[in-house]
Amino acid sequence: MIIQGNEFFRFLLIYLVNSLVIATFLIITVKILKRNKNQLTVVLSYFFIFAALSLGINAIYYPLRIEIYVYTLHFLTLFLILFCQIFLVLFNLILLNKGVRYPSKKIILIVLFYAIIILIALSIPGGYIINEKTNWRPVWTVWFFFIVCIIMLCFIQIPFIFLYYKLNSLFEDKDIKKKLRWWFVGFEGYSIGLYGVFLNNTLSNILFQIIWPIIATIFAIVSGLIFYRAWGQSL
Repeated sequence: MIIQGNEFFRFLLIYLVNSLVIATFLIITVKILKRNKNQLTVVLSYFFIFAALSLGINAIYYPLRIEIYVYTLHFLTLFLILFCQIFLVLFNLILLNKGVRYPSKKIILIVLFYAIIILIALSIPGGYIINEKTNWRPVWTVWFFFIVCIIMLCFIQIPFIFLYYKLNSLFEDKDIKKKLRWWFVGFEGYSIGLYGVFLNNTLSNILFQIIWPIIATIFAIVSGLIFYRAWGQSL
């Protein structure tokens, strides 16, 4: 009975709750690009687009019961979840230029380098399984969980925080500093939600599997709105 209830919550999460995140992110993207199209707005929009796409793919493979398809689509979901975050770091990097266009070649190199790192990590055999035996849920090994967390820490968290403090010391305007604080809060909120999702894939606690995805969804929506409040509506 508990398993059935858990599966019902999973269905609601994927097709109802996650749809709210997708809709929120896409609406924010349209608002940002409609207001202005420059390097900053485009980079920020890429974060929302790829994050929404990851949730969309998650919804696609949920009803599938062919292991190779489910495994491949989950792989792609993981890739996009990790990949979209590099655009938050790039946003800080571009902002550090104080309005001067950042070289496109450097942006492409950073994106490609990070994408390759993710692909290598996710391609390590035995990191996770998702099949009939796991009730078509992703089950991560502990070492795979730590690899993913280390990637986020080294290539997203630390660079973002480092650039944030550089930006905070660069700008003296109180309004900009306030925007940066909101930006930082949104980023950390989104990150906490993701770390919890990764932990959820690693643990076998049914209660946590029900509660945390809902909490992570709230974190994602609130963080997205904070991102928009901080910069999206004023760029």
